[in-house]
This record gives sequence, structure tokens and C-alpha cells, in this order.
Amino acid sequence: MPELVNEIKKEIELSCPKLITSGLRPLRVYFNSYEPGHLQVIVDSRFRIQPFSEEYYQAKENVMNAIGRAAKKCNARFKY
Repeated sequence: MPELVNEIKKEIELSCPKLITSGLRPLRVYFNSYEPGHLQVIVDSRFRIQPFSEEYYQAKENVMNAIGRAAKKCNARFKY
């Protein structure tokens, strides 16, 4: 899990130029809990962009794609 958490954080930082990485609300990625059938990782990210704008939704998609790339690099699988 530490490798996956670190890789998610790295991928998000590389993919999101308007990501806030310092101050009161920096990027946080952490392993939260074991749940029935899955492990829970929390990703808390903030951006210097207008909420609910086109740029907001693009940043959200960038975060999701970064998580997918990190999971692939770490050989983690999503079960559907």
C-alpha cells in the first residue's frame, strides 16, 4: 500500500499544474481502511480554479486518470 499511495500522489502532482501542494489544504493521499472486498485510499486534492467550471471537471478527470496510471504501475487491480 505505501508504494501505491506514493505513486498516486506523484502521478497527481505531475498531471495537475494547478494543484495546491502546500498551505492549509495540500494534496493528501493515504491508506484509510480495510473494508469487505476492498481497501480504501483517500485522495483529498484542492486546485486554484473556479469550482464547477470546465477547468474543474478537467482537473477532476486528470486526478482519476492519475489514480488509474498509479494503480497500473503498482499492479493494483480494480474489480468491477
